[in-house]
Amino acid sequence: EYSVWTHLQQINLRSNRLSGSLPSSWSAWTELTLCNLQENRLSGALPTGFRNWSQVERISLASNEFTGHLPSDWSELSSLQVLYLSGNNLDG
Repeated sequence: EYSVWTHLQQINLRSNRLSGSLPSSWSAWTELTLCNLQENRLSGALPTGFRNWSQVERISLASNEFTGHLPSDWSELSSLQVLYLSGNNLDG
């Protein structure tokens, strides 16, 4: 279970051929400042419930297979400075 990594500050799994969706348990990473999952095969809708990432400054999910809309609760990520979502199938 990933939620035990409560003090995780950065995750960089770029270009690892990861597939599936983002686990909702990752929302427990309240100290996260960087999330780079670019260039994988991640798919499905972007998850809601990540408002707990109040310290995240950079999210890179580019070049995956995400669909749907950007969740409205992502607007609560007050420390977010950079968001890369290009190369997906997102709407709106």
